[in-house]
Amino acid sequence: MQAGEEIRAGDPVQALDLAPLARSRTLQELRLVDCRAFDGSSLASLRAVPLRVLDLRNTRCDPATVQKLATDHWPGCTVVLPNGSRFRTR
Repeated sequence: MQAGEEIRAGDPVQALDLAPLARSRTLQELRLVDCRAFDGSSLASLRAVPLRVLDLRNTRCDPATVQKLATDHWPGCTVVLPNGSRFRTR
């Protein structure tokens, strides 16, 4: 994936695709809706990113892992889990 290239629904998302985002201090929304191949293994690399919205509908991410990561690192973040359920971190 090249800088500035958009990830589209259904595209495979690899850990290397998210790596450049880990340096961002302004990224507030990450929506990987319908990226069915994404398993969430690279989400932890985004711990320092100030996310306010994380939408993982129709991905292969483990909901418990996403919930713990979001709760621990992204206060005030609205999270949409793979099954469409939502929660907001404190």
